[in-house]
Amino acid sequence: MSSAFIDPSATVRREFTVDGNPHWVEIKAELSFGEEQALAGALMGAMNTKQTDKSAKTGEVSLSMEFKKAAIEKIEIWVTEWSFTNAAGKTVAKTRESITNLRPTYAEAINDLIDAQIEANEAVGKPANGEASTP
Repeated sequence: MSSAFIDPSATVRREFTVDGNPHWVEIKAELSFGEEQALAGALMGAMNTKQTDKSAKTGEVSLSMEFKKAAIEKIEIWVTEWSFTNAAGKTVAKTRESITNLRPTYAEAINDLIDAQIEANEAVGKPANGEASTP
């Protein structure tokens, strides 16, 4: 019987290379409900519920998507550690600021690894992105 709770310490180390430089990241094995909701909330911008004459008749609601914020949040939530160092060779802590300062090629490589973990979870029936798993 499986637990109703995830093991927050369960991670997987993924190695990758960018520009000929080997690196690794520790990625959470799966997200908790709260983490999934935080990630979904980061993607959803502001829902505009202000009604105009037209929207009152049609029931339309406008919604904005904040992809930049969500991409940063995705790495912040999924990645627990990484091997990145600064020019002096010192390990750089994983913070929101350091994530924001990543070169795009590194962020893309990390996002690809996270997506692979999500796909692996889905392949074994673990829910992803707040979706219920089917028996």
